[in-house]
Amino acid sequence: MNYFFRWIFMSLGILVFGIALIFTWGIEDTTPQEVLTIAIPYQEDIFDINDSTYVAWLSEQIGMTVEFSFLQSNYTDSYIKQILADPNTAYDGIFFTKSTAPTQTELSAYIATGGIVAIDTWIDQESVYLAETLNTFDDYDLRQEITHTDGHIYYMPALDASSVSKSAQTMWVNVDLLEDVGLQLPSTTEDFAQMLAAFADYDGTMAPIMGTSDQSYFFPLYFLMNSFITCDNQNHFLYLEGSEVLFAPSSDNWRAGLQYCNRLFAQGLIPDAVFNYSQDAFLAICNDPDNLVGCFTTDSIASVLSENSPALLSRYLAVSPLDSGYNTPVALVSTPLPSVGGVVLSTSQYQDEVFALMDLMCSEEGYLRGHYGVPDEDWTEAAPEDITVSGDKAVITVTQSVGTTSDTDSAHVIGPYIASETYADMVAWKGYQVNQSAYLDARAYRTYEYYAPEESLPYLQLSTDTVQELDAFVEEAMIAFVTGEWDIDSDEAWQAYLDALATYSVDDLVAQGQLFYTESEETP
Repeated sequence: MNYFFRWIFMSLGILVFGIALIFTWGIEDTTPQEVLTIAIPYQEDIFDINDSTYVAWLSEQIGMTVEFSFLQSNYTDSYIKQILADPNTAYDGIFFTKSTAPTQTELSAYIATGGIVAIDTWIDQESVYLAETLNTFDDYDLRQEITHTDGHIYYMPALDASSVSKSAQTMWVNVDLLEDVGLQLPSTTEDFAQMLAAFADYDGTMAPIMGTSDQSYFFPLYFLMNSFITCDNQNHFLYLEGSEVLFAPSSDNWRAGLQYCNRLFAQGLIPDAVFNYSQDAFLAICNDPDNLVGCFTTDSIASVLSENSPALLSRYLAVSPLDSGYNTPVALVSTPLPSVGGVVLSTSQYQDEVFALMDLMCSEEGYLRGHYGVPDEDWTEAAPEDITVSGDKAVITVTQSVGTTSDTDSAHVIGPYIASETYADMVAWKGYQVNQSAYLDARAYRTYEYYAPEESLPYLQLSTDTVQELDAFVEEAMIAFVTGEWDIDSDEAWQAYLDALATYSVDDLVAQGQLFYTESEETP
């Protein structure tokens, strides 16, 4: 009898267990996954990316849901300071795009709030990907470049080491307007002045040229000065003549370039807005569908014009460096420098995870997935016959633009990354429409490559207060002379300017540059 009851109870237990299995079969664990919340400064042409395959891949790799939150504010800098000062902020980190990345001055202010964590210990002890790049980067000491003045590192870099990124500045001209006024692309400074005058006469509401001093590559005076003398603002305006290092802003050719720009300004061909517009205002007017800009300068055309507007991109073509008769036209080759890609907030309970996320984004796979999409769906290993837009043998072939099929727009422009020349340059695009900006940039680079100096000064890693103050003074003086605040035609005003330059230890800077160049030539 006891045996019979035991059998009944065992059977019932098995039955209940089986029913439970039936009801729970296929039901996923609904325990909420922990979330990393990353703030992104507002940028008009960036859309929601949380549904992208790239973000899904990042989440899968770090074992947490990565969620990006856009800061819907036109006062990004002040809003970020509020976030950093808020002990209850919901954000774990802040990631930036190239155009929203803080300057070193802004970064210093953020660090001073105590809201950003130094990450050098993580880099030394936990980094898998960035640490490798720091040890293998050849152009300069990358670790030194991202180290703050207090000896700590506070951000993960966004670094594009592609050949196109080495074009310091390209002038882009609105060819639709050029055709309307019946002119060809300019080849001399006088042609350029004639073009600006024609643009001004054609439509009084448009800007013949536009720019901003917020970023050096958006500031057109640098491009124009290169027609008269090498204007290497990245190297504190030092340049090579033979094997001698010289300082451009104290030369007669520099003065001639300022006189030319002053003439354009006096004739209303360089508007006040070039010196007064913020970067946001500059980008907004260049992207206005009403065709309000005749020309502008930038590093990559995608830094100004929305990649989602092929009609707008097709309006512009790159202009070769202009011949002034004073100097052989020069297209500067700059050294790609890192911008601030992402920071870890001191209030986050997931600091280790934010660092791991940024480190992953700096990996080779992170770059490929972020910039080109899903392997074997959006891009593949290049076939033997695949070539780049520059005519070289490709390494990978992109079959679909990120954003058109398996991914959403803009994930590839946010946060830290390391773009090597191999995977940034050696790319074949299946169709012009796939990446119009890359095609235009590559064409411009091939044109400008012809005008690059046979030998240029290597990048000087100088960040002293005196050097930074000198750079700022040179730009301020340029603006003062061009706008007529100082009289560029007055010998007395010019001598006063030269005397002011001397107070910034220019001779010491030239000596440092000469020593650096000599040592670099002696190093095998």
